[in-house]
Amino acid sequence: NNKGRAMRTIAILTAAALAACAQTVSMPDAREGAAIYAENCAQCHGASGKGDGPWASGMTPPPSDLTQLTMDGEFPRAHVLSVIDGYDRTGLPGKEMPEFGLLLEGD
Repeated sequence: NNKGRAMRTIAILTAAALAACAQTVSMPDAREGAAIYAENCAQCHGASGKGDGPWASGMTPPPSDLTQLTMDGEFPRAHVLSVIDGYDRTGLPGKEMPEFGLLLEGD
């Protein structure tokens, strides 16, 4: 039956398209992440992540102490990534942190 075959083909193509859209974003390894942090974050958040970077003294509000990020004892990875890329700034005391989403998209 041609109609049934066409419907199966559409279903398979739809599933393939959804799978392609849902690919997981790869995270950098620790060494690459440290280099990205040093280049883009340490100026404000400091080498240790405590918010004491060389540019921090004149900032209001001051940069966050990244060593204190936790939600129920877990690192809030999704929230942190959404703040870095500029998607979600909810609850931040200021919006001075630049958006790094386009810069960090990778190759």
